[in-house]
Amino acid sequence: KALAEVLRTNATLKLLYLNNNNITDASAKALAEMLCVNATVTHLHLAGNQISTDLKEKINQLVEINKEASSPHEAFRQKVELAVSSEHGSSEDVMTLAQAGLERFPESEHFKDLAAYIDLETGRNLYGLAAERGAGAALVSLLRAH
Repeated sequence: KALAEVLRTNATLKLLYLNNNNITDASAKALAEMLCVNATVTHLHLAGNQISTDLKEKINQLVEINKEASSPHEAFRQKVELAVSSEHGSSEDVMTLAQAGLERFPESEHFKDLAAYIDLETGRNLYGLAAERGAGAALVSLLRAH
């Protein structure tokens, strides 16, 4: 989990071997949350760990987005699309992406895609965070209206 936290803001590490490290779903979930924010890691090897198939798939999708995206902003857009898809999205993913977006892409037009998936309490929290961080007026207005 500590490694995942450090990698959230990493802008250089692209390849990570974590094979046979006794990683369980709890730690893998932290890696997946990190990958929602991180657009740099393009290769992540997790063989020989105790990670559920669904979580491995999610991690692989996020790494693949990083690998194929033409820019960090494009990776963010694709991750928003993934988070709001009914098959893979969760409110935790939406919150993680919204927070990451506020930090890295405060003027992004992709926040409107997240708005429909944010519950009232999460919207209030994000509105406070957006106002605190000086996010774009369009985002603040969108969250206020939500």
